Amino acid sequence: MRNPEHQSFPDGTRVRFTDRAKQAMRPVSVLDTPLGTPALGADVLYTIDNTDDSFHDVVLRETGERYGVAWLTRAKLLPYDPARPDVTREGITVQEGQVWADLDKRMAGRKVTVTLVESGGRVVVRDSMGRMTRLSVRRMHNHSTGFRLVCAPAKR
Repeated sequence: MRNPEHQSFPDGTRVRFTDRAKQAMRPVSVLDTPLGTPALGADVLYTIDNTDDSFHDVVLRETGERYGVAWLTRAKLLPYDPARPDVTREGITVQEGQVWADLDKRMAGRKVTVTLVESGGRVVVRDSMGRMTRLSVRRMHNHSTGFRLVCAPAKR
């Protein structure tokens, strides 16, 4: 939709799924067809791009999946919660095996994999060169020097 007056959210808006959408992703019975869960999960913040068709759908930039705008709401960053030090300001629980992209321009293209979640809001990550680094979970949010979740861990 190139006409901005018909867009619910402009391109690049950070959004999250509504509680109604999360309920629709869980089937109630065998006959239900649930709303598809996005590849990175329903609790992750996504960036959207508007489509050029006449439908009110948007594309999640991170995964390329399409969803209707009725399932989405504008995202707000959460305050840091000391009681849950392994949860980012975007509401993502940091887990071993997740892949995060470094958003710092000086580290263009760098991706890190979480190898250990420590107590106190710290994680140990390994980059593609094999270097181990310790990061604060507080840095793991979509910011110019932060990190963005790229891939959730494989389910076992």
